[in-house]
Amino acid sequence: MAPSPAGLPLSPIRGGQAMTCHANPDNEIIIIGAQWAADQPQPTQSIVQELMARFGLSNIEAVEAAAMAERFKICRKAFG
Repeated sequence: MAPSPAGLPLSPIRGGQAMTCHANPDNEIIIIGAQWAADQPQPTQSIVQELMARFGLSNIEAVEAAAMAERFKICRKAFG
């Protein structure tokens, strides 16, 4: 599949739109949202909805940020 004009791969699922999130882990707002979520003292049941509302993320971006936050928490416990 040919890259988009911006250099990002195109997604056949999204009608040829440029892929983000897992395909583009450098999406800064996802990282910022993940850092915020990892800093929360108590995990919430609605972290995905909170990330969507607080950072303007799409559903898939919020899910990626939540997963990244869990990885951050694991690394913090393992490495201090």
